[in-house]
Amino acid sequence: MNSRLEGEGRRLRLEHGLDDNRLTQILGNTKKGRIPYNTGSLKGILTTTCSEAKLNQSRLSKLISLISISEANAAAIREIETDDVNISSESQEYSEKISRKRNSYGIRNFEDDGEYHDAADRVAIATESPVHTHVKRLLEEYNKKRIAKVEASLAAKLLDWKTFEEEQEHKMRERQLISDKYIDEKRKLLNIKYELRKKDIERELEEKKRIDKLETELLDKAFTSQKESLENEKRKKLEVEEAERKKLEEDRQRLIIQEKVAKEKEQAVLEAELKKREENERLARERLDQQKKLVQESVQLTPKLSSSVLDSRLPKELRECIFFSDLTKYGKTQELLDSIQDKTKHINNSSSFYKGAIKVVNTPLNQISVETQTKVNHFTNLLEGKIVHAAGLSTPFSINQEQNGDLFVMNLLAFRFVKKADAESSENKEKRKNLNYLATIGVKLINRFPMWGELVQAHFYKICPFLVPFNYPRRGMDIRSYGTAIGHHMSPGDDKEATEATLTQTLLDKLSGYCMLYGFMIRNLHSYPAEKVDEFFTTSEAWRILSKIVSLEPQEEVTATILHALLEILNDLLSRSYGLQYKKLLKHIKTVYLEKIRIVTSKGKSGSMTRLELYLDTLGV
Repeated sequence: MNSRLEGEGRRLRLEHGLDDNRLTQILGNTKKGRIPYNTGSLKGILTTTCSEAKLNQSRLSKLISLISISEANAAAIREIETDDVNISSESQEYSEKISRKRNSYGIRNFEDDGEYHDAADRVAIATESPVHTHVKRLLEEYNKKRIAKVEASLAAKLLDWKTFEEEQEHKMRERQLISDKYIDEKRKLLNIKYELRKKDIERELEEKKRIDKLETELLDKAFTSQKESLENEKRKKLEVEEAERKKLEEDRQRLIIQEKVAKEKEQAVLEAELKKREENERLARERLDQQKKLVQESVQLTPKLSSSVLDSRLPKELRECIFFSDLTKYGKTQELLDSIQDKTKHINNSSSFYKGAIKVVNTPLNQISVETQTKVNHFTNLLEGKIVHAAGLSTPFSINQEQNGDLFVMNLLAFRFVKKADAESSENKEKRKNLNYLATIGVKLINRFPMWGELVQAHFYKICPFLVPFNYPRRGMDIRSYGTAIGHHMSPGDDKEATEATLTQTLLDKLSGYCMLYGFMIRNLHSYPAEKVDEFFTTSEAWRILSKIVSLEPQEEVTATILHALLEILNDLLSRSYGLQYKKLLKHIKTVYLEKIRIVTSKGKSGSMTRLELYLDTLGV
């Protein structure tokens, strides 16, 4: 029985992982027959242990039935033990009874009386032995009966348990057979489904192939028809393009003919205008040549005469417009320009050197701003023969790339510098600031290159002779001819729709710009004096020009404009330098010279004179 419990325990531990301590406690108590009196607690421990091991209910029932068998065996053992206790108590009573009998017979116990004591003991043993033996025999018989009964009960229960296990195994075999049969049937069913599905897939593939074949045939037919339609469209498009090309060619030929006719007409007009302009320029050059010839003749005839005698030797038409000394100075500056032009005539406007020079000169001058030092550095490097760059110029430029290139570039820079003033001639304050910045550049270049200052003076004299002073007489010339005569190319093709008043104002603005630039240069040089500078840019020269202007006969509108521009820029400087003499000069202009200007001024042309008069009023003259 105990071995069966141990086998069951091992099976439970192997299959379900029962706790070894608890299982050992259960099996040890059962094996030794020491089942606790509280069997309910043992069943509770077993139930909890089986729950922890997740045993099924049948296993639990089997184990509890085994415990019940052990309980019956334990109860029988407890009854035998109880009988032993009862027999022991009965034996104790029997011993007490014998002791009382011994006492009644007068038998006494003396320790030193060994013989009596042994006899008494033998009597007592003889008296006690049958009873005790009988009781023990009864108990042994009783225990054998109880044990036989318990073993019979356990054998019956084991037989029931074996029968139960056989039934369970039979049921398991039946279930396994049923399961195998079910699996076979299911496998057969799956094979049937697989075959059916395989046939369906084969049919679908065949149908798909057939549909693909039909689609391919349809696509081939559609492609063939589309290709034919595209070829037809392409052929039609080519025919249309060919027709359009022929039409465009015809239009192009017609336009070429029209352009040729228009160019011929335009060329004829331009040639006529060019001839007319050349004629006007020729006449102006002839007049200038005549004037130069008269001056040269006067110089050659009277080289050692006083100025008063020389003035009397001037042509009558120039005697009241310029002093002889000034005319000599004017002639020398123009000869300087002519000599430079002769030395650089091989540099024409088609050469790469000419185009490069135009770029390196014009580009910086057209970008005048407060940052003048950059421009000064550029022009200094240019005039010193160093390599310079300019926007729009792909290669570096140097004045040494051409013979007499230094003279050409220096003369070009002087001309563009002076000419820049007419672009900035205006009452606008920003343009006046630009003139001041331009003058700053000029002053710094004059300090480094004195010859460049002489060329600037020559160009001032050429395009604004009133700074000589040379009050060039108009003598009835229209404004275009008069502007050309004093160095401004106002050709008939320019401003065809402009009125006489508009052209006159344009010319006066240009002359005013030149005089303002000249005044700014004198003022800047006075603030930053150079070690060696041309006399033309000094305060004394400005005083000389103003004094001689008011000594010459005035020209209509022009003289008043020149005086106003110079006085407006140089008033403070002349006032500090000449003081009372300057005030006398202003008073002379206000009281005497304005009257002369008023006499030569036509009606409706008194604008310049009025502005000069108002300016003198603001000075408190």
